[in-house]
Amino acid sequence: MVQSKSLCVDCQLLSYDQDRIVEIKAYKGRGKDRYYLIPLQYEFNDEFPTLPRLATSAKNGCSMCSFIRDALQIYFLTNPTLASLTQSESRKRENDPNAAYETLQLVLSEYHPVQTHRWLRDPMKMSPFFILGEIRVSTVQSFPDTKPLTSKSLRMIQDWISICISPGSDEHEKCPKNQKAVGPRRLIDVMSGDTIRLVEADSMNVQYVILSYCWGQSTAMKSARTIESNITQRLNGFAMSQLPQTLRDSITITRALCIPYIWIDAVCIVQDSGEWATEGSRMMTYYENSYLTIVPVVCTSADQSFLGPRPRWVSQRVTGAWADKPEKQLVFSYPQWNHVEMETDRSIWASRGWTFQERLLSTRTLYFGRNGVRFECRGASWVDINPDKVYEGRVTAFLPSSNALVCSSAEWTGVDKIRSMWYQLLTEYIERELTFESDRLLAISGVAQKVGILLDGTDEYIAGFWKNDLCHGLCWTAWKGMPAKPQPRWASERTPLFPSWSWCSMNKPVTWNDWTGAIACAELVDMVESPCLGKNLGTTQCTKLMLTSWVFPADLLESKLPDGLVINIQLDKESDYAVKFKATTALMAIVLLVYLDDCAEEEWTAAPTSTAHEVIGLLLEPTGQYHGKYMEHKRLGFFEVVIDMQVDSILDYSNTTAPFFYERVYASKHTIALI
Repeated sequence: MVQSKSLCVDCQLLSYDQDRIVEIKAYKGRGKDRYYLIPLQYEFNDEFPTLPRLATSAKNGCSMCSFIRDALQIYFLTNPTLASLTQSESRKRENDPNAAYETLQLVLSEYHPVQTHRWLRDPMKMSPFFILGEIRVSTVQSFPDTKPLTSKSLRMIQDWISICISPGSDEHEKCPKNQKAVGPRRLIDVMSGDTIRLVEADSMNVQYVILSYCWGQSTAMKSARTIESNITQRLNGFAMSQLPQTLRDSITITRALCIPYIWIDAVCIVQDSGEWATEGSRMMTYYENSYLTIVPVVCTSADQSFLGPRPRWVSQRVTGAWADKPEKQLVFSYPQWNHVEMETDRSIWASRGWTFQERLLSTRTLYFGRNGVRFECRGASWVDINPDKVYEGRVTAFLPSSNALVCSSAEWTGVDKIRSMWYQLLTEYIERELTFESDRLLAISGVAQKVGILLDGTDEYIAGFWKNDLCHGLCWTAWKGMPAKPQPRWASERTPLFPSWSWCSMNKPVTWNDWTGAIACAELVDMVESPCLGKNLGTTQCTKLMLTSWVFPADLLESKLPDGLVINIQLDKESDYAVKFKATTALMAIVLLVYLDDCAEEEWTAAPTSTAHEVIGLLLEPTGQYHGKYMEHKRLGFFEVVIDMQVDSILDYSNTTAPFFYERVYASKHTIALI
């Protein structure tokens, strides 16, 4: 590899070296199943925002440093967070010309080549594409007030909300502006003193907040619940002191913000009745119509307070504490302080199943942590340690509030992107824990209802799947890697509460490959639904699917294959491989998707065996039972027939044994009952 003479020593680390390209398996099946990159070790530290080191290097002739400096200066102006920090630094320099500069660190970690063909896996034929990295600016921040609820903090929160709902704010054009909306079935009138009252609010146009929290191991929650024996009394008024501390604190902050009502699930839903089935399916409306969602991430149980005193922090910037870089400064603080966003992501609240859709469906969210308060909406976020500093809003933190906003969202534009986001959300949701695993569909029903609206009513939701994308949805696989968040051991790999074809049947993470462009092969003939939970969205218990497609003996997948064809098999339970897959020839396979590379769909439909292509489907075990005239089958796993384009013989398709393999795959169609 020849180094460019126009690059400094640091930037020579960014040279494109094909010999260092490595193949990476994509995380959790998002995007391609594999990709390629060159690992980089580029770290560059400079003073923010003047960048004197880059300026010197550019002056000395490094064209890359010149480009990076120009790009960073544009980024400082266009990024709201850094633009605000740049102005803050300028003001600091005006007040104190000798003030220390903040440190900017540019880390470039991955050089991505481009594959000119889906099957190209020869690094020597790949071309440079883009470099991935991040910008870090060290800042010494003040610490939160030891009292979470003061007149100053209330004004700060109210200012944030005012900016969010302001109709003239371009940054907040995606934020709902309604201050009142149709209320849930019941609300708590926060009133004053120790008295609160449960009210019927179905037809009321009101302003209310919602509490999203963890019940945890709170023993007081049992007596705090509204049940059939105390609902009449609560409609007439009851003492706030009857509720656990988290619930009392949420009422306190609601009153302080001058909002008249709050919705808390334990109090507003009659817990020993059948209301959960219907109320659970209304979560989308409840959270979307709420004025504000309160999230006490510091509380792991409803017995805990989130308005209690915080610790006192001490902090000091120390020069010379870094042995190898005596000119650098380190910031020490005690006790440990983390940004509220990090505290939120690591909280028990963020690991619970029900809170997943509560975050996505909220209008705007107020997080209370040990390390401060954070406000987040679709347009921006703020934290109390630096209330004037505006952070960019995270698009992925919320679902679009209306179909009109979908058109302006790069993440949600078009049916394919909406479906891709659905599978991404499911992959994240499945890792979360539920006290009752039977709630798995109910706790995501609000998101499903919203996605149905974003699809403009063009698709039908079937117990965790979309009818028009059913073949793709059924091709989930058990995730073999480590989950994104730490999890306890799963008690078992499967649960009998859901049919084998449902992703809900797995007691461990699952994922979906990106099969955008694949052709669905199976036809849904009929389905059987259990009437026990009624017809509300997300509660329909669909137990059997009647599918028509090509069905063939699974031992074909274990036979000697033609050169150029590779079989990938993933069983839902690894133990099934020796016990069932290798021990019997009775197992079957059903084709659900095919992926055609250069072949036209019409050509393949007329002659499925005429060209090499990918085949994707499920491994099945016949039960010996019948649903009417259809043999019942249980899902055992997933298979895919992949073409290895590096094997030249597959290009001479007609002169290989591949056509005979495909002839056996497409020998006959059957209708089966998947249970």
